Amino acid sequence: MSGKEKPAFTGVGIDSPDFEKATKEFVKGERTQKVFRAIKNGYRTRDRATICIDDIELLRIKPRIKWVIKQLKQLNFNSKSEILDCGSWTGAFTNEIYQAGYKNITCLDLCKCVCEMGSENFPHLRYINDDIETFIPNTKYDAVLLCEIVEHLVTPFETIERIKKCFLKDGGIILTTIPDEKYVKDDFEDGRYEHIHPISKDDLKKLTTDSIEEVEFTKKYKWYCAILKK
Repeated sequence: MSGKEKPAFTGVGIDSPDFEKATKEFVKGERTQKVFRAIKNGYRTRDRATICIDDIELLRIKPRIKWVIKQLKQLNFNSKSEILDCGSWTGAFTNEIYQAGYKNITCLDLCKCVCEMGSENFPHLRYINDDIETFIPNTKYDAVLLCEIVEHLVTPFETIERIKKCFLKDGGIILTTIPDEKYVKDDFEDGRYEHIHPISKDDLKKLTTDSIEEVEFTKKYKWYCAILKK
């Protein structure tokens, strides 16, 4: 597969034999706590050598930022709206939302180094170092962003339902962007073992009555973009 067909990722993947072994077992159907712990530990303990500030101009990032901002505008969100960006990485994506006027936004990421690096580069953003699949928020949000995160989770559908129940205010929404299942499978076969849970358009249809947008970012791959309501 050529680099022209498949957009390159910035940064370095998780270089851990335990993580690689666990993700391969997960993809084959293994669902033990040992596998879950090894996957989580891979994310939790990655160091600065494998972390970067995303280039928001990349083809795999910029269209998703535009889509999120468009939805927030159309749904009449404002600078006081409480927004949580889950799996925010260092916050470069989140910062674009902040700069668009949505100042009351918080980052949530499992990796401590990621949150520290984000705080250094985007000190105006708030960071929570915790696991989205077990995190219990002390406040509720108008919107939760799940942008290129669902395919990383060991329990994606259960987590989405828990977010609806525990994270969102009445009338709150989830904005999610997910790479198509072909991209996730090809990515895994190419040796990037972080994408473990392909999500299809039919999977998303079970979670929302709204239309699901498709954003093409190469001739072979696209993103599914959806609004999930409480």
